[in-house]
Amino acid sequence: MESGHRTVTADGQPLEVLYHGRPNDCRGGDFRDAVILIGKDIKKGCIEIHSCTSGWQAHGHHVDPHYNQVVLHVVWQQDSTGNTLLEDGKSVPTIVLDRDLAAMEEEGKTLPCRGSQTPELGLFLERLGVARLAEKAERFRLDIQKMEPDQALYEGLLEALGYSKNKQPFLELARRAPLKDLKLLMEDGGDQIRVQ
Repeated sequence: MESGHRTVTADGQPLEVLYHGRPNDCRGGDFRDAVILIGKDIKKGCIEIHSCTSGWQAHGHHVDPHYNQVVLHVVWQQDSTGNTLLEDGKSVPTIVLDRDLAAMEEEGKTLPCRGSQTPELGLFLERLGVARLAEKAERFRLDIQKMEPDQALYEGLLEALGYSKNKQPFLELARRAPLKDLKLLMEDGGDQIRVQ
């Protein structure tokens, strides 16, 4: 969401994002230190982003006090009704972007990036994708030289499951609880894993 963008919340209140904040690398909302103007009130805190409104509860944010700093929930589509409730019982406004986009198009406006897609841009993005895939393949090739292929794949999968905030802890978990140890535990009928 671009700073200075005016829109309307899911329940019809006028809202302006004065500052979208900066990426949050801790627990809580996706962007911290954001500033929004809702009606005549200025609110400061975090902005949380999901593809659908149901993501708020699906991810357990409604029972996590780390999300009590959220002042705005931004979603692409509304697939559930009701307020976005925080763990402390307060509610925060929600912006539904596909609705916002439809309203802009009705007014004859378009997003700044709309219409800027050219064949050259497509080729450029494709080249970047191929380069990224080659870089990852080379990393796996080097890992397989240092360890068993199964362990290299296992580490890669766990690291990817950590997404952006937990890549390193998940990779460390894969190294401290290697796949061969997990296989042995499974063969022995063990139901507990101890990580040292």
